[in-house]
Amino acid sequence: MASNLAEDLLCPMCLSVLQEPHLLGCGHSFCLLCIKSCVPVGQGAGSCPECRRPFGPQELASNVAQKAHRLEPDGEPLPAAARDFCEEHEEPLELFCRQHGVPICVICRDLPRHRDHEFLPIKNAVKDTQWKLETILRELENFLKTAGEAESLQLEEMSEMENCTKDTLSHISREFEALHQILHEKEERCKNRVQKISKKNLKDMQDAVIHLKDEASSYTKMIARIKAALETTDHVAFLKGFKQLMYETAVGEDEGDSGEEEAGLEEECDSDECENNGTEDNSGLSGGIAMSAAVALEKFEASLDFDVWKKILQSIGPRD
Repeated sequence: MASNLAEDLLCPMCLSVLQEPHLLGCGHSFCLLCIKSCVPVGQGAGSCPECRRPFGPQELASNVAQKAHRLEPDGEPLPAAARDFCEEHEEPLELFCRQHGVPICVICRDLPRHRDHEFLPIKNAVKDTQWKLETILRELENFLKTAGEAESLQLEEMSEMENCTKDTLSHISREFEALHQILHEKEERCKNRVQKISKKNLKDMQDAVIHLKDEASSYTKMIARIKAALETTDHVAFLKGFKQLMYETAVGEDEGDSGEEEAGLEEECDSDECENNGTEDNSGLSGGIAMSAAVALEKFEASLDFDVWKKILQSIGPRD
C-alpha cells in the first residue's frame, strides 16, 4: 500500500512529487500546473496526457492529499481522531451542515456551496440526528410489532381456513354419499318392478305356449280322425260314427249344437283368465295367445321421467 502511495505522489508529466495534486475523471493524477498546461489557451477543456480522455475543469479534484491524510508513513490507516479533519482544508470538523447532512470545517462554512445553509455544532448535531433516528427506530419497532401480530393473526386465519375446508369437504362427501344411496335404492326398486312385470308376463306366455301345444295336438288328432272317416268305404259305419265325430270335433250342421258351443265359448271368455287381459301387465290369453307386457313396461319407463330427475340433480349446487 505504501508503494502505491509513492507512485500516486509522482506526477507522470514532470516525474516529481505532486504539487497541488488533482485527479481527472479517468483516474490519473497530475500537478495542477502540469495538467493546466494540457488545456489549450482560451479553452476550458483538455485531454489526459496518459489516456487522451477529454476532461473539463469540473473534473479536477484533489485525491493524493486525501490518501496521504488517511495514511500514516508506514501505510496504515490513521486513528479516528486524525480523520476528524477536513480532507480539503485540514481543519477540524466542528460544524454540521443541515442541508447537505455532512460535517464540515469553518472554512467550508464560508464557501459558496454552503451559502445560506444552517449549521449546528457537532455535539448538537449528534443529539439532533440521534433523536431523529430514535424516533424512526421507535416507529420501525412498532411497525415490526404490528407486522408480527398481523402475521400471527394471518396464520391463525389460514389454519382456521384449512380446518373449515376439511369440514366442508367431509360434509359434501357425506351428503353426496347419502344421495348416491338414495339413487341406488331407487334404481334397485325400479329394476325389481321391471323384473316382476317381465317375470309374470313370461310365465303367462309359457303357459300359453303349453296350452297352444295341447290345442295343436288335439287338432292334429281330430284332423286324423276326420281324414280316416272320409277315407272309409264302409258307408254304414261312417254314418253311425258321424254324430259322435261331430260332437267330439264341436263342428256340425245342427243349429242347436252350434248355439250351445258358442254359449260355451262366451262363458269361457267370462272367466278370470280373460279378465286379466285388461290388467296393467297386459298378460293373459287372447285367442290362446298371452299378450306382451311391453306396453306396460313402456308406460312404466315413461313414468320414470329421467330428464326431470337429471334437471333436478343438475340444479343441486352452491348458490352464487
